Amino acid sequence: MRRSKTDRCDAALRLLHKDEKQYSPDTDMITIKSSLAAEAELSAESSWWDLVRDPIERRKVIYSAGALVAQQINGIQWFYYFGTVFSKAIGLDDPFLMTIIVFVIQVVVVFIAVLFANKIPRRPLLLATTAIMTVSIFIVGCLGIPGGEVSALAER
Repeated sequence: MRRSKTDRCDAALRLLHKDEKQYSPDTDMITIKSSLAAEAELSAESSWWDLVRDPIERRKVIYSAGALVAQQINGIQWFYYFGTVFSKAIGLDDPFLMTIIVFVIQVVVVFIAVLFANKIPRRPLLLATTAIMTVSIFIVGCLGIPGGEVSALAER
């Protein structure tokens, strides 16, 4: 509809509602057209600078950018960059094997997350993954000091 292809929009709406015998896409087409017109009006009045100038939008940008930065700092990225060094420091014979294990686990977990992302509400999903990450970080931290002795690399 945005590209003025009303026939394709009509066909898509009919396909979406193929089980409804009495469906007519006319009301949905009118709703879509009015929504697009309202969006065009709003976009004509706004700019990218509004994300910085408007205090509410600025707060949204800061929070979302902060969350993304926090994920990168505390997440799996650390192990991608320092995993082999960390594994060698705690005395593993084959640090590369640990990196491979982490990558395999990530592929499986991302696949599971894709399957359940829209089936589980966001808050329980976020809390569950935060708990799993907390336990994982605790386990990795415990591995970093085997036998209660601080690694020689940590003392530097």
